[in-house]
Amino acid sequence: MTGAIQLALAPVFLLTGIAGLLSVMAGRLARIIDRARAFTEGRVPAAAALLVCMVIAVLFVEIMVQARAVHLAMQTVRIALHEGKSSSKSAS
Repeated sequence: MTGAIQLALAPVFLLTGIAGLLSVMAGRLARIIDRARAFTEGRVPAAAALLVCMVIAVLFVEIMVQARAVHLAMQTVRIALHEGKSSSKSAS
């Protein structure tokens, strides 16, 4: 029974997470566009606009690299657990 509930709820949590990520990325993109418009209209000094865009870009790349590192770490743990199970089966 609990397995069926887990299987039914897993896609909901996945879609909620994806929606949250897309919302954050859309917000950041909107800020970049707003800054670019302000820059082209001359309301913001060039150095400040460039600095803000660079900070946002670096934060985005940092998040993506961290996500990739977490994914690789999880894969490593899964492989280690899988190898541990197969070696214990062959030993018995």
